[in-house]
Amino acid sequence: MRDGRLLVGYGMATATWPTHRRPATARVRILADGSAEVRSATADIGPGTYTVMTQIAADALGLPVDKVKFELGDSRLPEAPVEGGSMTVASVGSAVHDAALAAR
Repeated sequence: MRDGRLLVGYGMATATWPTHRRPATARVRILADGSAEVRSATADIGPGTYTVMTQIAADALGLPVDKVKFELGDSRLPEAPVEGGSMTVASVGSAVHDAALAAR
């Protein structure tokens, strides 16, 4: 298309990134003070796992994020896959969401 002396093009870029899923579990406890504890044996190697899991749980529980504590990094916690392969949010996030809905 022309706009005066300029040529104006239309285009669209696309990309995909695989999201793998592995079995994952989480435990949610709602405490008497209205806060919640969320636990899973996942890890946080820097991509923000603490933050996103807290946000997922808070949303599913209907709580502000400052009322949710997410605990991870201990193999005694509910099982989760390794952190890697772009699967943590899809796997552990789904487990956190389901556990939070069940607790609610």
